Amino acid sequence: MGSTYIAGIVDQLGDGDLALRQAVAIQLKANHYPPVHSDWIDVAIKAIKTVEGDPEGDFGWSDLEIPASHRKGSKTHTRVTEVMDGLHLWDLVRYPKEDADQDGVAKDA
Repeated sequence: MGSTYIAGIVDQLGDGDLALRQAVAIQLKANHYPPVHSDWIDVAIKAIKTVEGDPEGDFGWSDLEIPASHRKGSKTHTRVTEVMDGLHLWDLVRYPKEDADQDGVAKDA
């Protein structure tokens, strides 16, 4: 599957056919072996939204809480970039279009 599969998910997500939650769930279950536990869906969505909200790239130092069922030792948080890299979420990020304002409305409209 890999990047071709995720490209199809992104195409559908861009067209509004799939909710972000569904796209993340598909990515974590179908694009990983063994599949990533569903406890990570909310963390993945927070990571994606953090990246989308900071196109300058300062998000790397932001921390996200690790699901309680997956904590090891005293580590309770992880970096956004670790989640994005580890769960292969970069292709699900929807950056604002250059020709649109904050609300997604075309600047010339």
